[in-house]
Amino acid sequence: MEFLLDPIDPKIIISLLLIFVFSIIYFLMSKSAHLTKSTIIDFTSEINMNNISSELNIKYKLIETVDDIKELASEILINNISRIGLDTEYFKGSHYQGHLCLFQISYFLNSEKKISIIDLLKFEKKAIINNLEKILNNERIEKVIHACENDIEWIYEDYGIFVRNVFDTQEIFTIINENNKKVGLNHLLNNYFKLNLEKQTKKYFQTSNWEQRPLLKEQLDYAALDTLYLVDLRDKIYDEFKQKMITLKKKKKKKLLESANNTIADKLSLKDKIDISYDEDFEKNFILREFSEIHKTTEFDKYLI
Repeated sequence: MEFLLDPIDPKIIISLLLIFVFSIIYFLMSKSAHLTKSTIIDFTSEINMNNISSELNIKYKLIETVDDIKELASEILINNISRIGLDTEYFKGSHYQGHLCLFQISYFLNSEKKISIIDLLKFEKKAIINNLEKILNNERIEKVIHACENDIEWIYEDYGIFVRNVFDTQEIFTIINENNKKVGLNHLLNNYFKLNLEKQTKKYFQTSNWEQRPLLKEQLDYAALDTLYLVDLRDKIYDEFKQKMITLKKKKKKKLLESANNTIADKLSLKDKIDISYDEDFEKNFILREFSEIHKTTEFDKYLI
């Protein structure tokens, strides 16, 4: 006995295939999202960001409203704050082009350290430009950033704001040590403030999902930590940098003396003309030479201290 099956409609086959394909895609996306969140939670429990933030007494204000960002800008300008620590968090993920998600700003007000984390995803671009350009573009206010090149590029790309008067702790530390090795912020914090921050902690949170909302407390703690010590770090590095400038001037003096005539009169005459004390103009010219490439590529006017 033979059983003859009716031919299956091709439309039904195509529909079943589409359902199967979309089911697989949905499963993979759900799995990926689950892994991303669970990985963050598992990892933060291992590195214990909560313990780090409590030990360091990190306090910060999360800025999410226009009123709050206006208040922040006014406080900095009215109180003539001349130096702020600045950091950003950037997320690309699967997007063709990434975008900034957070600004972290720190400064001293009447000896009290204040930290603000600005949730950029809560604001229209106009609100950020109207309130922060007057600070970021202000030459009177020094911005202390570690490894500034990406930050200032992202700020310009996203908001069209030129960041002026930058003290880059990474670049200045490189000059002090007379080598081209770029050191991370954790290395400097551990070195100058005797902290015990893990390199893997920095790497993990730096690449975590800064676009997700709400942000995890561990992410906010990490973001605050990134700017917590910037102003203090600047002062410590700057003291060393000034000594470096004096040393360089001494070397320059020695070289000039060696090239002079060997007569005592000539040497005494040359000595009188060379001042080996700290010289701000010498420092600025030195920085301009060291930062000449950054100067060309970013077209910013002021990489001076």
